[in-house]
Amino acid sequence: MAWLSLRQWAPFKIDALGLVTILGANELDLMIGSLCYNSLTEFLPLLASSIIASDQITTPIPGTTIYNITDGIVATDIAGWLTRWLLCQDFTWNSSTLEVAIRTGGRHRRRSRVVSAIIGITVMILVIVLTVGTYDWFGLANALGMTVSILVRWVVVNENRKAIDFAVSQGLRLSSDIVKTFWVLPNGKAITVYAPRGVIINCFLTSPRPRLASGYLLVRIFGWISFGVHIVTLGMACLVNQLIAVAILIISTLLTVWRISAERFEIGSCLTFIRRDHPDPDDSRSGSYVRLQLSYAEELCMLRWNLLPQPSNEGWWRRYRIRQKKERMINIRGRDRRGTV
Repeated sequence: MAWLSLRQWAPFKIDALGLVTILGANELDLMIGSLCYNSLTEFLPLLASSIIASDQITTPIPGTTIYNITDGIVATDIAGWLTRWLLCQDFTWNSSTLEVAIRTGGRHRRRSRVVSAIIGITVMILVIVLTVGTYDWFGLANALGMTVSILVRWVVVNENRKAIDFAVSQGLRLSSDIVKTFWVLPNGKAITVYAPRGVIINCFLTSPRPRLASGYLLVRIFGWISFGVHIVTLGMACLVNQLIAVAILIISTLLTVWRISAERFEIGSCLTFIRRDHPDPDDSRSGSYVRLQLSYAEELCMLRWNLLPQPSNEGWWRRYRIRQKKERMINIRGRDRRGTV
């Protein structure tokens, strides 16, 4: 009787269709599309699951420019996952530096995946048991649709991570030489990135795609079906099950957007970003140029790309040269101290 009383409890009505289709779509597109693993929400349902079914999370975002200073090349076609990952980071305006490192698998990552799977299975079993106990078959269909959407998201994201792993391994075979690059992001921030040449070519400038395209498409079709079942049956479920489903969706979405328990600098099983923020009180663009330790040929490239002022701006160049000499002295003293130790 207690279960039936829950089903009959309906002091008000809600329209959840707008919540599950629109709310949080832009934020989730950035977070899910960055392919970072979240040990809390990896197997929990999220709002706006249509962005997974439509493969929106892999589409490129224009506006990023890479200046390969070592090779003298400019590129504007950046992989969609990387642009999303960069936009999710709270970089300084000019003083952040990234170093790309290749890692091997770790035991703590396997533990985090077990924990996230246990959390997701527990939550969805409780939701399904409640819908069955209240004889709410529309609620059960909604819960099953949410469960399928979780599995679809896991497959889609995992396949893109595997594609990045493969692209990284192929890129290292192409060239493992570290190149110096300068990036200008769509939000106007500038960062310095040191990465293997092959990884930049294979993984950063080219969007890695899942190798089994037909299977990937089939999974996305299931994603559209589950999304359709979800939005149709949620509004027809009893109010208690509606509220529980919406609460789970909103909480897990907020945890994802806020990057709680997310591996922010590790992508896939082998790619790691090491971030350093230099203590530059001015956070100026000229300071980032000084830290690049540009040679004369590299300065000419930067000048042709209009990143450096023209020689007629004598005041800027005089200040730049003075700061450049100070930076070199600091580096020499640092090497001397390390040698003494």
